[in-house]
Amino acid sequence: MKRIPFWLFLVAFLAVTLSSCLKDHVDPTGPGADPDAAFYMPAEFEPLASVWLSAPTVDYKNGLSMLAVQAEMIKEILPTTTKVDYAVNSPEDIDALKTALISRGVAQAAIDTAIHFHTVSHGDLWIRDTGGTFMKNKKGGYQVVDFDFDAYRTKEYIPDASYAIYQLDNDVSLGTGAAKGASVLRSTLITEGGNLHFNGKGTVIAVKKSLLASNPSLTLSQIEAELKRVFNLKKVIFLNENTASDSHPVLESPKLFNGQAYFNFGVWHADEMVSWIDDHTVLLPQVPASELASGNPFTQVSYQALEDAYQILSHETNQDGKPLTIIRAPEPSPIVVELNAGDVMYESLKEMKGIQHFPTDGSPVQFVMAAGYMNYVVTNDVVLIPKFYKPGRDASLQQKDEEFNQLIKSLYPTRKVKQLDADAITVGGGGMHCITQQVPAL
Repeated sequence: MKRIPFWLFLVAFLAVTLSSCLKDHVDPTGPGADPDAAFYMPAEFEPLASVWLSAPTVDYKNGLSMLAVQAEMIKEILPTTTKVDYAVNSPEDIDALKTALISRGVAQAAIDTAIHFHTVSHGDLWIRDTGGTFMKNKKGGYQVVDFDFDAYRTKEYIPDASYAIYQLDNDVSLGTGAAKGASVLRSTLITEGGNLHFNGKGTVIAVKKSLLASNPSLTLSQIEAELKRVFNLKKVIFLNENTASDSHPVLESPKLFNGQAYFNFGVWHADEMVSWIDDHTVLLPQVPASELASGNPFTQVSYQALEDAYQILSHETNQDGKPLTIIRAPEPSPIVVELNAGDVMYESLKEMKGIQHFPTDGSPVQFVMAAGYMNYVVTNDVVLIPKFYKPGRDASLQQKDEEFNQLIKSLYPTRKVKQLDADAITVGGGGMHCITQQVPAL
């Protein structure tokens, strides 16, 4: 998750100052009386105009390249009808992506026609969370929702200088919105796009603990009302808990198992837990009860969170009162990597106030990646899904990778399904879904 490089400190200060002026000039009035002018949030599986990504600024573990993962993703997207919008900090970011794509056999002509580069200052690449959520209306217009951002509920645990740099990402939505000619709807609610999963017909699923933690002065009813206001929603479904690999780095980490501390960095997001297949069908992972015998606390927490979510969703309806259909998917077993001093994620954890059991002598730590199959990307013609098995990892991952591959093929029969190694993203606390943001087709 989401450590921002210190070289952006001065840029962050200037950007925050400028953004305060910009927000005074965006249109806060919302839709007018004309129903065709009302903005609404389509589902991710509906036709798209483009998919946003943003240039990486760091790698979270040495030897694992975020740019390489992006290049593999874009390589699969480019031959399709979905275009790519790419946010950069500098011309060097453009050159880096082009070089990565050409080295993978992507033609220069395809790059020139399918990728649109935009200068949008950003501290990190988690554009799902900070890049604004794009709505549309029947008149052919876009509106982007600009929420506030609190560095994923870490403000009281990280140095003030780090938090100040995070605020560079508070207003990425203004840049992405301007690039697409979108009006901006301002909300003082603090949330991230990764915690909002829409069915396209007026219902959203969110994990409530992150919303309550980021907005302590608001009740859940007030949060619900604000979500309904900005997205013209009819219904909000709140899940209670998160999977273990999406646990808070201080409040819920580390977990001890067989005398060893296992750290992780999560942010309590719905896109680690669920995905809409249509307006009344939800994909939800399942941890087999047989895996609980290991005693692994990550397995136990995930099992409890997912079964709690199942109980909630199985008693819910969509906006039209239709009961939800729940399809269970595999949940990967905990995937552990070793972090060393100098790895960005290692240094991010090290600087956190209140974190327990972190070594003071620079020795390595065991880190559980934010691995989840729900963190996948749907475009017009291809679905990008993660694969987690590698030699040396739990053999069950190989079977689960294939099980999920076949499941997605059955659920998206008109789209190509491509499995990608996204470890470089997952070790940062997210997945491929976290580093994209869709723009609906008009």
